[in-house]
Amino acid sequence: MRIARKPRHQAIREVYYTERSPVLDKNRLDAVFECLTWEEGRPGHAPFRWQRRLLRRFIDADLPAAVDVPTGLGKTSVMALWLIALGEGTRLPRRLVYVVDRRAVVDQATRFAERLRANLPADLADRLRLGWRDGKRRLPISTLRGGFVDNRDWLDDPSRPALLVGTVDMIGSRLLFGGYGVSRRRGMRPFQAGLLGVDTLVLLDEAHLCLPFERLLRQIEVQRNGALGPADEAAAETAPPFCVMSLSATGRTTAETHSADVFRLTEADKQEPVVRARLTARKRLKVIELDDPKELPVRLAERAVKLGRQRRSASAPQRGSLPLFDSMETNGPARVLVYCHSRTVAVTRPPLPGPRSRGGTGGARASRGSTGTMLAGAA
Repeated sequence: MRIARKPRHQAIREVYYTERSPVLDKNRLDAVFECLTWEEGRPGHAPFRWQRRLLRRFIDADLPAAVDVPTGLGKTSVMALWLIALGEGTRLPRRLVYVVDRRAVVDQATRFAERLRANLPADLADRLRLGWRDGKRRLPISTLRGGFVDNRDWLDDPSRPALLVGTVDMIGSRLLFGGYGVSRRRGMRPFQAGLLGVDTLVLLDEAHLCLPFERLLRQIEVQRNGALGPADEAAAETAPPFCVMSLSATGRTTAETHSADVFRLTEADKQEPVVRARLTARKRLKVIELDDPKELPVRLAERAVKLGRQRRSASAPQRGSLPLFDSMETNGPARVLVYCHSRTVAVTRPPLPGPRSRGGTGGARASRGSTGTMLAGAA
């Protein structure tokens, strides 16, 4: 096994696979995962223990009905686990469709998928029979959401792996033979419904927010007897499966997921240092009353800049003491996420002092500079 990288973070990733054996090489699979999660300016990371357990189930083609893992522990990385398992020769659906009913999260998941494609180890790409296009590996990635044109890459070759990221309405309308923006005259609606209805693994993120759509997906997954699947029994036995895996962080019950097969963290998973630190991190809240509500954009910006330039000192107040944010010393940059009660406030905040500012009307704005990063968006 070897991973080689060019200087200055220009990656050449070559993971040399041994012949697959009943006993999987844990170090090799960790190295592949680290390759896939590498980011410009930041090294990749080994998988968490729970991700290794889930990868083992992927490789055994034993997909859970739901994954219930707390926020911040890398549920989006299920895309990487799917790619690695396909490279191991596992009979999994060739298309992975990541669905979430938030445009901002769709864009974030698309960027993660594009990073996976850019980081594909050479041998893994060869095993997946991915060709080349413009000097890059040809892993089709398509984004289906409002205000975004489908590049239709996922339609080119149904026999090869493809990644789709989209919203509930865009994916759901295509499954129901009524795709938004899809030509009816050219017969593309049933064509896209057919591709999405077989040989597809649907990852439904934030599933607790779209329960009717989750129930529809479960029906499509189960009713393969002609109602929502192939018309005859022979075709039903030979057609590649349609699988659904809901992702959530809300501690959903068996009744809510319609299945007893829910993948959760074990006590051993929770004891990993990074996982334990994230699960037990202290959350602080301070309420600041404003005399004039019109001052909200200015005060939010000022407060965000102040927090971004500070960090809590060793002598900061202990649990339960107040004030929480004023006992901080200036030392180094930080990231600040600002939730606003309206999109107007998020978009029309005043220019920030010091660092360069950039942003748009997509529901989130960012400011970068020597003081770190500020993100402002409407909830």
